[in-house]
Amino acid sequence: MPGIDPAWKPDAQSHPVMSRRTLEADVRRAARTLAILPQRHALRQPLPAALATLPVQRTRPRQQIHGSDIEKLTGEIKALNTLLDEAEQIEAKRSKEVEELNADLDKADRGAYELRGENEELYEQFQVAQRRVRFLQEQLRKAGEYEAANCEPPASVITYPETFADLLDRLKKLPYLFFTGKEKITRDLDSQSVDNWLRVAWDALLALDHFAEASAKGTAGGDFLSWCKNEESHTYPFPAAKVAMRESDTVARQDKLRRERMLPVPKSVHPDGVVFMQAHLRIGSGNTVAPRLHFYDDGSNTGRVYVGYLGPHLRNTLT
Repeated sequence: MPGIDPAWKPDAQSHPVMSRRTLEADVRRAARTLAILPQRHALRQPLPAALATLPVQRTRPRQQIHGSDIEKLTGEIKALNTLLDEAEQIEAKRSKEVEELNADLDKADRGAYELRGENEELYEQFQVAQRRVRFLQEQLRKAGEYEAANCEPPASVITYPETFADLLDRLKKLPYLFFTGKEKITRDLDSQSVDNWLRVAWDALLALDHFAEASAKGTAGGDFLSWCKNEESHTYPFPAAKVAMRESDTVARQDKLRRERMLPVPKSVHPDGVVFMQAHLRIGSGNTVAPRLHFYDDGSNTGRVYVGYLGPHLRNTLT
């Protein structure tokens, strides 16, 4: 594809990766798997102008010249059946292409809708923050604190981790969070990370820890989504648009997809040692990784929030 740079992480992540064992086990199958995506892209590209104007050439069965009228008629029927079969194959191919295009369009629409919702939520939060700042400035001026009302805010006191491995080490020091997931999956994000995933993930954990403390004390007043929308979360804010407290009904009903979200917790939380962690946070989007953080609030019982997964987006109906 034009413009592809394998040295750039987002482009490199779009290339299928196979182990040597998989390749050697079935070379033809591996070749088909690797070829299907570039073939699909190639088929969707418009033909060059010089070829687009040419008529489609097809192999036609030759009409039978010799023989009786019945034999000639039989030959013509065979030829027509051949053309009919060809037309059916072309129609099936076009139907499949339309189906794939509709699926891509639906996926794009979902992504656009999700981003639009996030932008609207962030804009609303920005407006609320602006009104609050203006109100506080006015109160300071009324109190004669003109210098404080117009001073520059101090630099952020949050020190962000430099890697996801560092994030896991620092997570252990957050008193109300407990990580039960596979650390390797989280550490592997270091080789895939783009944009601000690391910062968003750390902001999410700080906000969860702050919420978990309130949940343990019985002062949270609702779930994490409600917490992100109220004023108590201003110390460690997290965008409510990135919070989903439940999975879709399809994911919840399909055993294969539901099992991926049955994530570990201590026996004190559930005797099975696992719970359905459908609450999750959108850490990143825009490529094949789109990391998510799945968590379980057990503040009313053990007084903690359990993070059961931090890694690439788990499978869903669009996978």
